[in-house]
Amino acid sequence: MTNPGIFAPKNLDPFLFPNLAIQVKAMGGQYGMWPTPSDDSSMVVSSTGICLVRGQALVAQRLVHNTSGRLNHDWRPNYSVIAVSKLDLVSMKLSDTIQIENRLGKDVFSLEDPRLNFRDEQLEIWCCAVGHSEGRVKMRQVILELGHELQIAKKKYPQFGRNETGGPEKNWCPIEGTPNFVYQSSSEHVVFNHLSGECSTSKGITWPFGEVHGGTPAVLVGDQYLSFFQSSLTVDPSVMGASECYPRQYFVGAYTFESVPPFRITRVTKEPLLFGTAMEPTIIGSAIIVFPAGLIFDFSSEALLLTVGINDCRSGYIRLPKASVFSRLTPVA
Repeated sequence: MTNPGIFAPKNLDPFLFPNLAIQVKAMGGQYGMWPTPSDDSSMVVSSTGICLVRGQALVAQRLVHNTSGRLNHDWRPNYSVIAVSKLDLVSMKLSDTIQIENRLGKDVFSLEDPRLNFRDEQLEIWCCAVGHSEGRVKMRQVILELGHELQIAKKKYPQFGRNETGGPEKNWCPIEGTPNFVYQSSSEHVVFNHLSGECSTSKGITWPFGEVHGGTPAVLVGDQYLSFFQSSLTVDPSVMGASECYPRQYFVGAYTFESVPPFRITRVTKEPLLFGTAMEPTIIGSAIIVFPAGLIFDFSSEALLLTVGINDCRSGYIRLPKASVFSRLTPVA
C-alpha cells in the first residue's frame, strides 16, 4: 500500500539534480532501495544500521508511524520502533523481520536511528530513546543488548555528555566490536569507552558543508578505522521542486582515524561523497536527506556496504569499492 504522505521522485534535470543511483555510479558503486518491512500503510522507514553476526548480515531499520501523512516533530504523533531483519548479501533481500518490543518503560515512546554493534558475542542496538517526563521531551542514547529471540535483554544509558540530564543526545557511533564510541568529530574528535570511562580527544574535522555529525559505526579497514559522517546546510527546497520538504539538505563524507588512543583523525574527504536529493521519494516535513547509519567491510571483494536512510521515508544500501572511497580521502596535516 502507498503512504499518502509520500511524494514520488521529482522529474528534474539529472545532470543538475542526480539521484542516488547516478551519484553512486560515479564512484563505481551500486545502489538499491528496500521496501518498507510492514503491511501498515501508515508506516515509513528511515535510518538503517547493519552489522555481521557470525557471518550473517543483520539490518536494523527505524519504522515511523506516519499516521498524519506528514512528519511531526512533536515526536509523539510519529513515534518510531525498530525492526531487525536478515540480509542476503547476494540478492540484497531482507527476510525474517522482527519488530523489537519497546521494554524501556511508559516514559519512552520512541526508539530512533539504530546502529548495530556485535561485541563479545553480544548483539547491541545503539539508538536514541525519546520520552516525556518531568514536563519535557528527553532524548537519550541507549544501548540495548538483545537476547537470542531478539528481545531486549538489558539496557544501558551511558553516563556521558548530556545523557545524564535527559539530553538531547543523538548519533553516538560505536567503534566496531568494542565498548568505545565516537561522541563527536566536529570541533574535537571525542571517543569514550562506556565501560572503563576512558575519554580520548584529538583534533576534529574541518568541513565546509555544515557541522559534522555522527553517521556510521567505525569499522576497521587495514590498521585504521573508517566511518561515514553526515552534515547539513539550509537550502530552498522549492529550487529542487520539493516545497513539501523542510529547508535543509544533507551531505555525506568519510574519514579515517587511528585504531589506538587518542584515535587521531588521519584522512578526510574534502567534498561530499553523497548528497540528499528530491530525485528520491520525499515526505512532507522531512529535510532532503541521505543518512548513513551502517557500514560493513567485505575483505574478499574489497567492498564497503553502506546502509542509509533516504528523505525520512525510505532506506537502502550502497555498495562502494574501497579503492574508490580511499582515493577521495585526503591526509590531515
